Amino acid sequence: MSRILISDFLYYLEVPIVIRFFPSFLTLVILLTLIPAAWGAQLQTPLKKEKAMELAKKEIKVPADFKLYRTTFSMNEKGVQSWTFQWMTPKPNQIGNIIISIDASDGKVLSFTWRTPEHTGLKKYSLKEAQNIAKNFLMAKDPSMVKETKVDPLPKIYTDNNKDGMEVPFRFTRIVNGYPYWDNWVDVNVSTASGKVVSYSFMWDHEPIPASGPVINADKASAIINAQVGLELGYLRIFPESPSKGEGKSKESLNQQPQYQLLPAYYPKSMFPTVIDAIYGDVMSTDGKPVSLIGSVYKMDLGDVVIPKPPDRPLHMEEALARAAYMADIPSDIKPHWVSYNEENAAGFQPIWYFTWDLPNEGNKRRFSIGINALTGEVNNLESYDAIPYIVPVPDLSEEQAREAAIKYFKRLFPSKVKEVQLEKNGSVIAQDYTSGAEGKRPFYQFQFTRLINGHPFRENGIWLTIDAKGRIMNFYSTWENIQVPRFEAGISLEQATQKYYKKNPLEIGYLRLYKPDGNYEIRLVYRMVPPSEMVINARTGQFVIPHNGIPVKQ
Repeated sequence: MSRILISDFLYYLEVPIVIRFFPSFLTLVILLTLIPAAWGAQLQTPLKKEKAMELAKKEIKVPADFKLYRTTFSMNEKGVQSWTFQWMTPKPNQIGNIIISIDASDGKVLSFTWRTPEHTGLKKYSLKEAQNIAKNFLMAKDPSMVKETKVDPLPKIYTDNNKDGMEVPFRFTRIVNGYPYWDNWVDVNVSTASGKVVSYSFMWDHEPIPASGPVINADKASAIINAQVGLELGYLRIFPESPSKGEGKSKESLNQQPQYQLLPAYYPKSMFPTVIDAIYGDVMSTDGKPVSLIGSVYKMDLGDVVIPKPPDRPLHMEEALARAAYMADIPSDIKPHWVSYNEENAAGFQPIWYFTWDLPNEGNKRRFSIGINALTGEVNNLESYDAIPYIVPVPDLSEEQAREAAIKYFKRLFPSKVKEVQLEKNGSVIAQDYTSGAEGKRPFYQFQFTRLINGHPFRENGIWLTIDAKGRIMNFYSTWENIQVPRFEAGISLEQATQKYYKKNPLEIGYLRLYKPDGNYEIRLVYRMVPPSEMVINARTGQFVIPHNGIPVKQ
C-alpha cells in the first residue's frame, strides 16, 4: 500500500502552500480544526424519523393490520423538510391506504390522505353538515386559519340528491387585506358516509404580502381587458353528447367514436389566463408579461405563389427527391445520404418518400430530413438539427427577420394553404426556454399559422413553424383535417357578444402569484375572469355554451 503523506492530504484540501510544506504537529492541529469547518456544515433534520412517525400516528389511528409500505424524506428548493409515511392494508381487493406528511422542522402535519372502507357506503351527512365538520376540524387544528380564510362555493356536481356517500372537497382560501389570495389555501375533504375528514393539505406563504393601495374599479378593469384582448368570431370543435342506451341506437353505433362538429362562436382572442394589475391596470399573462392582442394578426405579404400541380400517379424517387430539394432549399450538388420509402396496405395510409442530407455548417454537420407524400407531392414531415446535439445557436435574427423567413418557408412548403391561414402575433414566441440575446434576439422562434374557415379562425387547426437563429427552418407541426363546414349565420353581433360576455363574467379581485421563468414568483393584486375555456357564446343563438359539447350554460 502506498504511503499517503499529510502534506499530500492537505494539498487536496486546498490548504495554503506554507502549511503544506511543513507537516508538523502544528499542521496536524490546523488540519483537525479545518475538517469540521469544511465538512461539519452538513444537512441536519430537526425532527428524526422516529419522532415524525409518532406524530403521524397521533394524527390518524392506523389500524393494527395495516403494514408500513413506504417511508420517504424530502427537502424542496426552499429548504422545507418533510417525512412522509404510507401504510396499506394487506387484505386483497379492499380499500386501505393512509399517507401522512410531517414537517421535519416543527412537527406540523402538512397533509394526509385516509381512505378505508369505513368512509364508503350510504350518505349519512348533508353537504352543510360536511362543511361544518371541515370547519370544526380546521378550528381544532389551527383557529387562526379559520379566521384568515373563507370557504369557496362547491362545484355544481356536488349535491344532496344522491344516496351514496362521497368525498366532498372544501377549499378555504386565504384572505389578505380583505382580498382572497388564490394561491394560499387549506383543503379539507369530508366523507358524507362516515362524517370523517379523509384528506387534508394546505399551501401557505410566509413572505410578506404587498399592501393593496388604491385600486381601479371593476368596470374600468373590464374596459381595459376588452380593449387589450377582446373577443373574436371563430369556429370551435364540439362533441355533442351521444344518446344514452335504449334510445334507438344500435350497439355498434354506441361503441363508435363521437363525431365532432364545428360551432361558430365568440370567445376571447387569448384562451389562456389573462389578468389585470388592480392598481396600475396593466394587462398581463400569469407570468407577469404584458399582453396586448390589438392587431393580433400579421398581414402577410404573400406575393406570387407557385402551386405545384398534384401528380397524376404516385411519385417515383427522382420526382419526390426533386420536390424535397426544392422545398428544403437543398443545393442540387448535395446528394442525400439516406433514402427510404414506406407504403402499407391500410385504410387511410399514404405512401411516403423520406430523404436525409448531411449539410456543411461552419465546420460542423447539419442534418436535414424531409418526407414527401408520394400521392399528393406535399411535405409530410421535416426536421433539421446540428449533428452535435444541444448546441444553442447564437441569436443572430430579430423576430421580424425570423418572421419573414417563416413566411418564405410557408409559401414554399404549403403553397395551396397560404390564403387559408392567418399569422398570429401571439404565436411568435420562443420555441425553447433559452435566454434572449442582445436587442431581444432569440436562438429559436416559433410561428403559428392558424387555419381560416370562411375567413374566421379555427384554432384547433393550423401549422407551426420553428425558425432558428440563422433563419433556417428546423421543423413544423401541422393539424389540418378534412371537415364538413356548416353554413354560417350570425344571430348576434360582436358588439352585442362583447357586452354580454363581460356582463356574464364579472372580474374578481385578489392576490395571485405571477411565476417567472426561473421558478420564482411575485405576488400581485389583480383582477381575473372565469377561465375562457369554461364558456363561450354561440354566434347563432347568442347563448352561453360549454366549449366542448355546445350545451347551454345554466345560470
